[in-house]
Amino acid sequence: MYPRILDPRTLARRKSIFLFGPRSTGKTTLLRSHFDDRSIINLLRSAVFLSLSRNPSQLADMAREIRRTSDTCPTSPAL
Repeated sequence: MYPRILDPRTLARRKSIFLFGPRSTGKTTLLRSHFDDRSIINLLRSAVFLSLSRNPSQLADMAREIRRTSDTCPTSPAL
């Protein structure tokens, strides 16, 4: 993977982030290198997209749950 100028983890500490870009440019790889799968809301998954399309306020609930669990569940063991 190429070195990146921006650190998504630092940006996400303050607010949610959306990552847009052309296909096959490493967006998913970048996110997975910084976050666990529980912290990623993938709108390319049909079930997720349809659910949020029907009830957009659910996105705020999902974001609160991600923030709550990411504060209490480390993704890697303490050294």
